[in-house]
Amino acid sequence: MHLFLIVVITLQFFQTSNAACKCVCATCGAPPTFVDPPPTPGTTRGTGSVTQAIGASGCMEYTVTCDAQGTNWVSMGANGTQLTPSSRGAKICSTCGALPMTDPPASSTGTARGPGGVVPGTDPNTGCAMYTVNCDAVGNSFVVVGANQQFTQLSAAGPGAKSATLYCNDAGQIMGADAATGTPLVVTSVYCSYAT
Repeated sequence: MHLFLIVVITLQFFQTSNAACKCVCATCGAPPTFVDPPPTPGTTRGTGSVTQAIGASGCMEYTVTCDAQGTNWVSMGANGTQLTPSSRGAKICSTCGALPMTDPPASSTGTARGPGGVVPGTDPNTGCAMYTVNCDAVGNSFVVVGANQQFTQLSAAGPGAKSATLYCNDAGQIMGADAATGTPLVVTSVYCSYAT
């Protein structure tokens, strides 16, 4: 099943006669409405919402959101033309929760918890959740990003700040790679550690 949402948008623009020849929005039609997609076998109209706001330019801006439809393919179009690539509803890889910072392994001697943090975000290429773990430099001490309160390095150990980038996968797990072997691993927590 392929769901296709079509939005009809009508905006009217007028040009002012000032020296800068700036285009301004004088009047806008009613908010976009949802209509049936062009007749295509296996395609039906989906659901969505339209929000409107006055943008920085002073013109009315409309934001159209297509609702996820489970595992069905979803795309958006306007005036009979598909505008977005088809995708399957909400991506599981966008649903991973927070990645906690913990202490280094309890049995580690000669090391201490270092300063740092986790910056969550979204991979602009995939739409999947991503996490950048940043461990700050501590003088000239060796610093490392570690995982799961085990002696698993997500970065090489050495002086200076360290970082590692982790991604949520299609199974809803946060994934990283062992810095020594490159082996992928599920990460449930991270830590910053430095040599004392």
